[in-house]
Amino acid sequence: MIRCLVLGCMLLVALVAHGAPAAPELQWTRAIDRDDATSLWALMPTVEITIGNEKGKTALMAAAKLGDRKMLDALIHRGAALQRRSKTGGTVLMYAVLGNNIEMVRYLFTLDDVEQSTTMIDAQSTNGWTAAMIAAAKGFDQVLGLLVEQNADPWLADGYGWSPLMRAIDNRHRNVVRYLLGLPDVSLNKQNENGSTALHVAVLTGDVESVRLLLKRGADQMIRDKANRSALDIATEMKLTGLIAALSEGK
Repeated sequence: MIRCLVLGCMLLVALVAHGAPAAPELQWTRAIDRDDATSLWALMPTVEITIGNEKGKTALMAAAKLGDRKMLDALIHRGAALQRRSKTGGTVLMYAVLGNNIEMVRYLFTLDDVEQSTTMIDAQSTNGWTAAMIAAAKGFDQVLGLLVEQNADPWLADGYGWSPLMRAIDNRHRNVVRYLLGLPDVSLNKQNENGSTALHVAVLTGDVESVRLLLKRGADQMIRDKANRSALDIATEMKLTGLIAALSEGK
């Protein structure tokens, strides 16, 4: 009996040392973490597919990010909910946008139920980001265009008062900047929590081209941030001669 117990303990120690196979549920959440389509397909028949990882991300969100329509349909058929959100408020639509999968984004709109608003197009995460904000910040102009076509609000500010335009400028995505400035109802002069406008952000990032684009569209140079600085004041403080010239021309 004692010998059996000792052998059992030795076997347990050996399994731990050599890495015993993880339980299917743990493998499932790890596959979600990695957006691992192969593992998700293999594990799907053996687990409760609604189980998410520690951040609340689900397999449905991973499928959307991967652009795997077949997996998305299979998960929905097995009971996955389009309305579910991660612990930070992330939606299936947001994950599709993160993957820059325009066809998946388009497909999600065909699944939308007006009563339940499954795609939640203007849903905001805990930091106030929307699907449109993600697209703008990442430089995904085509996806952003599709979202706007589906009536997403391209000017909805996040929890810090930043608009998608500001995020695009901050990340130097001029393709998105041009797209947003080409929309009919441009919101140029919104101010974030620091009182900065898109023009202030463009100056702070040293982006002469975006400054010129904003001025051409009618951005107000006279607005001051909470430190009582105009865009020109900032350019002067930073000794950015190219920006000083561009701002002076735009007066």
